[in-house]
Amino acid sequence: MRVSRDVTGPFAALADFSDQLVSINNFDELLENSIQFISNYCAPTFVSISVFKSSNFELVAEHRKGLHSDRESTPSIELSADVADGMARGGEVLALTNHGSNKFLVYFDEEQHFLCELRLPFFYNSEYIGVLSLGKKESGTDYSLDEIDILRVAVNYMALK
Repeated sequence: MRVSRDVTGPFAALADFSDQLVSINNFDELLENSIQFISNYCAPTFVSISVFKSSNFELVAEHRKGLHSDRESTPSIELSADVADGMARGGEVLALTNHGSNKFLVYFDEEQHFLCELRLPFFYNSEYIGVLSLGKKESGTDYSLDEIDILRVAVNYMALK
């Protein structure tokens, strides 16, 4: 049942995105719809979602928009308690807040390393770890705190699906 709402702006877009997710039963469709929402919402120069198995960190899916489709290298992740080591090896250290872990998620992606403006990790069904990567905004402005909050809610919606 769809409820009438008087909300406009980013919260209305987020509510519409949430409504779309209800009818999705396919993982690839979930990622494609998520990329479309994020592209329309904050207009990044590129957006990608990489999904890894949490048991062995194998890349199982990657959807992208605004980047070349032919990739020379694939992204990878690892868990590490040593932030300095991960950074020294060219990784980006992302906070890991699942189950009170004392480790950090280290994300490696040679292609996007210098292009990425914002990365948000998320968990999907506790079997997968996802990383949302965004390039600079097409407008050249920085991401606002409100935009980052909406993006965090969007990846949490994806994780709940």
